[in-house]
Amino acid sequence: EDVTIGLGGVAWNEYAATDVARATTFLCGLFGWTERVKEFGFEGAYHTLSLGGEDVAGVVSTEDLEGPRVGGWFPVIRVADVDASVARGCELGASVLAAPSGIAGLSRHAMLAGPSHARFSLLCSLDGRAVRGPGCVGWNEIRATNPVATAMFMWQTFGWQAESARTEGDELLTVFTHQGVRVASMRKIGAPWPSARNVLLAG
Repeated sequence: EDVTIGLGGVAWNEYAATDVARATTFLCGLFGWTERVKEFGFEGAYHTLSLGGEDVAGVVSTEDLEGPRVGGWFPVIRVADVDASVARGCELGASVLAAPSGIAGLSRHAMLAGPSHARFSLLCSLDGRAVRGPGCVGWNEIRATNPVATAMFMWQTFGWQAESARTEGDELLTVFTHQGVRVASMRKIGAPWPSARNVLLAG
C-alpha cells in the first residue's frame, strides 16, 4: 500500500552497518528483500532494499558517519529544507553525524543525533510516497537516554506531539503523533548512542 508522507513524517528507514555486504545479505535472506546498488560518484554507493518491486529501506555504512560509528536502524524524516533543519537541530542541541549532501530541493539528506543521542536522518524529496504493508518497515521505536529532552526536541524540530502510554508489562513509554497519526514510540535506556529500532508489519 502506498501512502503519502507529509513534512515532518517518517518517510524512509535506513540501517547503518559496519559490514554492508553482510547486513544486506542477512536482511534479504530474512525478509525476502532484494538489493539494488547505485553509485553516486564522490558520495559512494547506496544500497536500496526492495520487496515485490517496491523500495522499503536503505543500508549505509557506519564509515560514512561522523562521531561514534554505531550501527542500527534509524528513521528518515521528510523536511522542506535539510540545511535549515540541520541548523535548527544544532541550535536545539543536536550533533551532525552526516553533513547535508545531495541536490538541494530534490533529494538532499543529512543525519543528526538528538540531545540525548537518539539518531535520525533528514530528507528533502519531491516524492513523499512511502510503502506500508506486510514485509515493510511499519513502526519506529526510538531509544533515548533522556526521553524528556528528546520529546521536547522532536516537538520543536518537527512538531511531534508526545503522550505517555504503558505496555502490557506496565512499562512506561512515549508515543509520538504527527498531524494526528502515530509515528513512533520511545523508551528510555541507560547506554549512550542508541538507535531507533524498526518493527516489521507481520504478513
